[in-house]
Amino acid sequence: MTDLTTVAQIVLDDDSLEARIAGLGPRARQSLDEIVASIADLEQAGTHPLPRRGARRPFGRWVNGVFTAETAQSTNLPPELVRFTVPDPAALSLPEPTPELEFGLTEALQVRRSQRNYLNTPLPLTELGDLLHHALGRNGTEDGYGTRNMPLQPYPSIGGLDPVDIGVVVNRVEGLRPGYYHYDKVGHGLVPVLRGDLRMSLVNCTFDNEWLFYAPVVLVVVSNQDKVYWKYKTRGYRLSLLDQGAAMQNIYLVCTGLGLGCCAIAGYDDEKINQLFGYTAGDRSVSVLMTVGEPARRAAGTRRN
Repeated sequence: MTDLTTVAQIVLDDDSLEARIAGLGPRARQSLDEIVASIADLEQAGTHPLPRRGARRPFGRWVNGVFTAETAQSTNLPPELVRFTVPDPAALSLPEPTPELEFGLTEALQVRRSQRNYLNTPLPLTELGDLLHHALGRNGTEDGYGTRNMPLQPYPSIGGLDPVDIGVVVNRVEGLRPGYYHYDKVGHGLVPVLRGDLRMSLVNCTFDNEWLFYAPVVLVVVSNQDKVYWKYKTRGYRLSLLDQGAAMQNIYLVCTGLGLGCCAIAGYDDEKINQLFGYTAGDRSVSVLMTVGEPARRAAGTRRN
């Protein structure tokens, strides 16, 4: 395997690549400097700079800047992010969610399993609404960052900034047209993004996941670095992965309580999947897909439609 040091040396030894580097703008050079500095850190420590180590190192280099100098600066929420603290006016309202799920946490943890086989029936809109609200929707507010009523979610969030966006691919849901929607956690609604049947497009982005075609709903967990970079810089990417994992577990547990099946999918072509949903700038990107539907076999005691 070619390590990052070798790659860097190839770049420097190749005249055409050296010319390309010389033509990079200041932002691109800053990114390259960060990678090269990370490789140098590993070599100085006597550690072989394998790609997996070199990829992790930039996150560590930001720790002092984020948790020392940054804390002394103003932490008012940037104006462009205030829109995430209020309901989206473009959202279609979802049904009022069921106040409580009659299913215990211990039971959900015991019977939770990934399920790939679904009945050929549409998912009721009430079921989708309950899933989104209880697993991901706003469940409180508090003041912070110079902003009133910052939303709180049922999963942990770095700095309370919630870098977890949720997309919803609707294939067969009662009362909804097929397409791609964004879940508005604050207003509990769905914002239309793309119209049409996306099933074959999704299958073509994944590897040997034809069964995905039959899922009534596919949730798309999206990393939104726009929400956290202003405070956590590069380290925000690493920290936000923890939030996404917590949100994914919430989806599994709430699906179990509702008697629904779900399955996480990480096997996809990153470039294709992000192009499909319009995440081409790089600040937002797909982290995981999660199919949802009524399973062919339900766990004992779970809710039925």
